[in-house]
Amino acid sequence: MATLKRALIVGLGKLNPKVKEQMSAWVKPEHLAYLGSLTDEQLQKDLASMKVSLESEGIKLESVLLEGEIDDAGIQRSCSQLRQHLRQADAYDVVVLGAGIRGPLENLALFESLINVTHRDAPSSRIAFNTYPLDTADAIKRVLQAKEE
Repeated sequence: MATLKRALIVGLGKLNPKVKEQMSAWVKPEHLAYLGSLTDEQLQKDLASMKVSLESEGIKLESVLLEGEIDDAGIQRSCSQLRQHLRQADAYDVVVLGAGIRGPLENLALFESLINVTHRDAPSSRIAFNTYPLDTADAIKRVLQAKEE
């Protein structure tokens, strides 16, 4: 039997309308309707569905949703929150840093900090990027496949 893979999604805890608006600049046109109508509740439902699907393929999915402002104190809290997940018993095979974190220019310091925390605290984990919530599973599988090659 194949070894169970572990994946961690790191995303923003609340959907910021400004982030959703900025994401429309890089999201494929056919995905804009989904993004425009996305609510926190729908995102949680979609993550739960993705988790079931990935687990049927041997990938255990966990998520950490960051809370707080994108200021020095908020970035420090977010890094601490991610660090706690990364230091759990088993290493993650892949860590996905969500598009809402890395896309908006005002999130650059947060994105850099999270990359450095991941690199330091989970050096064997691969890092993946999605473009919007529904292609997260594709990003995970793409990076896991590349890791095996």
